[in-house]
Amino acid sequence: MNFKRTILTAVVAIAMIGVTNATNKMLEKADANVITNIQDSNDIEVSDLPQKAQDFIKDNEYEVQKASEIMVDNETAYAVEVLSGEVKLTLLFDKEGNIIEG
Repeated sequence: MNFKRTILTAVVAIAMIGVTNATNKMLEKADANVITNIQDSNDIEVSDLPQKAQDFIKDNEYEVQKASEIMVDNETAYAVEVLSGEVKLTLLFDKEGNIIEG
């Protein structure tokens, strides 16, 4: 019984590592695609983000590392570097605070 539980635990752990690696690669690719279009960037306080973006960050319990107002294709947007556990993410929001998908 313990042997089966150990094998099952190992299989689940390996599967989770694979999913995490695939997700990180997708996020890196999305970041690379969007960030190449940045025309200007200024660091800002979290309180300067649109309220909808602040709510999204709070609701997901992200720890903000850095927030920036950016220009992408002549449109104001916001890039926010956050930690989710030990994973570092860059969230992109439009001027209304809606999340931008890469």
